[in-house]
Amino acid sequence: MNSATSLITTEIGPQFKLSEKNNTLFYMGGGVNVGWLNDVFIKNASNLKGYYGSLGVRSYPFEKVRKLGLNFEITPYTDSQFATGLMRAWLGVSYKIK
Repeated sequence: MNSATSLITTEIGPQFKLSEKNNTLFYMGGGVNVGWLNDVFIKNASNLKGYYGSLGVRSYPFEKVRKLGLNFEITPYTDSQFATGLMRAWLGVSYKIK
């Protein structure tokens, strides 16, 4: 197995706005984690890696750069067999294109 390519995954899932106050947006969502290259190196392997949920906040606190935001998200994740799981947390920077 080529571990470099087996770790290339994509997470696909919608996010829904819960509420929006001033310059802060609260959202939740969920989806699937897919490994597109599994069939190339591992025959009869499932492309579905796992499932996740998300709960997050996106804030735009800067007056001079209103489209620049800060994100924090908590994401519980489980593998496709529901055998293992972990709690992930993301901290990031975003830019609103609209």
